[in-house]
Amino acid sequence: MRTGRCRREGVHHSTAGIPGAPERLDRFGGEARPLNDGADSRAGLIASAPGENTDDGYSWVFAGTSGGLRTRGVRTLDGAALGAPRVNARFGSVLAE
Repeated sequence: MRTGRCRREGVHHSTAGIPGAPERLDRFGGEARPLNDGADSRAGLIASAPGENTDDGYSWVFAGTSGGLRTRGVRTLDGAALGAPRVNARFGSVLAE
């Protein structure tokens, strides 16, 4: 079993490099889950804002690096990106484990 230290890190909707602009009822980070795409074994993060764009919802995917989360090149997703309804979808209000 491999153990290690977890580094605390914070990002918010106003952090440089994160696409979009903070809005009053976005709820950025309302749901968040660690993720690993398997390519390099470095933990990334998916964070959502179900209230983004008047309840359409959006999610941001952050890659992990040896120094923590990378805020450059953040990928974004919404319902339309997946072929699902977009308007008032509250995309990202639930992220599966």
